[in-house]
Amino acid sequence: MSSPNENWLEDVIVINESRDRSAAGDISVFRNGGDACGYLEPWWVKDKEGVAINGIGLHVVLGMRDNSVVIDRYEKITDGPQTLHHRLRAEAEDR
Repeated sequence: MSSPNENWLEDVIVINESRDRSAAGDISVFRNGGDACGYLEPWWVKDKEGVAINGIGLHVVLGMRDNSVVIDRYEKITDGPQTLHHRLRAEAEDR
C-alpha cells in the first residue's frame, strides 16, 4: 500500500530541459500533469527538447492531442528515483 506522501508525489512533474535523460539541464517542477502540460509548448514536445519524470521516478511520456500537450503514459525506468534525485540536487546546487 502506498503512503499518502507517495500518492501526492505521483502527481508532481519535473521537466528537464535536456534531451539526454541522464544529463541534468534546467528543470521546472509542477504540482500536476495539467499544470505541466499547460506550460509546455507543442513544438517543445514534438521536437523532444527534454524529458519529464514524476515525483516517484516514473518517466512521463508526453504527446500531442488536438495541438495540446498531454501525458500519454507513465513508464517505469530502472534508475527513475536516482534520476529524479540527481535532477533536484543539481538544481538546488545551482541556486
